[in-house]
Amino acid sequence: MWAALLIALASPAWAGSCCGGSTPLLPAHVDRTESALFGMTADVSFGLARSDPSGRVRPLSIQEQGLTWTGLVGWRWDPKGQISLTVPWVINHRASESLSSWAAQPGDVRVTALWEPLLESRAYGHETGAPVPALAIGVRAPTGRPWSASEDPLGADITGGRDVGLSASLVAQRTTDDIPWSLSIGAEVGVGTGEVTPALHAGGGVGGLLAERWTLAGSLSFEQSWARSTTGWTPSSHTGAQLQATYSVFRHYRVWASVGADLPALGREHTLEGHTVLGVAWVR
Repeated sequence: MWAALLIALASPAWAGSCCGGSTPLLPAHVDRTESALFGMTADVSFGLARSDPSGRVRPLSIQEQGLTWTGLVGWRWDPKGQISLTVPWVINHRASESLSSWAAQPGDVRVTALWEPLLESRAYGHETGAPVPALAIGVRAPTGRPWSASEDPLGADITGGRDVGLSASLVAQRTTDDIPWSLSIGAEVGVGTGEVTPALHAGGGVGGLLAERWTLAGSLSFEQSWARSTTGWTPSSHTGAQLQATYSVFRHYRVWASVGADLPALGREHTLEGHTVLGVAWVR
């Protein structure tokens, strides 16, 4: 039951079966005992502050709030392989001293495949406690509105990137232990506009069973990206922490809630955000 949780904890955010079902690494994780997942999440986000290029935290000049509804579909075609699809709809609000803007647009659709080549109990011929690998490969389609096509003076209608994103993440995990854990490292490259926009990410986490139907997990994540500007490459980074609780309702349903935020001292050239996520899924 811990396979989804630990893949989630190793990602730049989450992925989960026993402990949820929505993360950038694998947005709709299907456990080995399941064949399909259908779900929905609601993510409420709010801007907290802004970290400048030197890492100093500054007040926001534009207030930012958002609500993202995301449809989740996951399918496991093999004990070692599965695929997931996410389709988001983004509602943004931006406000300055003299302006206020609302916008609702599609976000970027993402497809991710996960390959788990080894079962932990059989990986080395016997149970050793050593971690086993997993590999996630993803494609992000630019179905949202990028900054280059924005028509809003405050950028409320920006809901996606302008490039196709190609991503890969390598995970080392232990999912069957009493306290499962996982670590990951990965990259995403945006292509399609004549230049490459790279990003690197790393993460890790641990989890545990609270009660018969309750699980709790925590994670830390880091991401470093670069964007082309008139003066060269502009770096941006942020570090986030998240705590998620999941409750299994009967056999085929689960619900989850999580809270998270960017850490103010560990970011550069990035808007620090807080998030509250509620999710529900049906599995078979």
